[in-house]
Amino acid sequence: MSAFEQCVAYRESGDNPTASSAGLFGILPATWASLGYPGTAGQASVTMQKAAFDRLYAQYGTSPWAPYDGC
Repeated sequence: MSAFEQCVAYRESGDNPTASSAGLFGILPATWASLGYPGTAGQASVTMQKAAFDRLYAQYGTSPWAPYDGC
C-alpha cells in the first residue's frame, strides 16, 4: 500500500476491513454501489476494497479522503 492508502485505512477504519458498512477505506454504501459492487465495502474482501480504492483514486485523486482525514 502507498503511504496515502495506509493513512486513509488507518484514519477511516483503524485498519479494520470490516469496520461498519464503509470498510477499510471508508467507502460509503452509495459510492460502493455506484462502482457496481454488491453489498457494502465492509462485507467485501480486502482485495475488492483495494480495487475500489484504486478506482476512486484514479478518478478523483485524494479528494474523497484528504480533506477529512488529513492524509
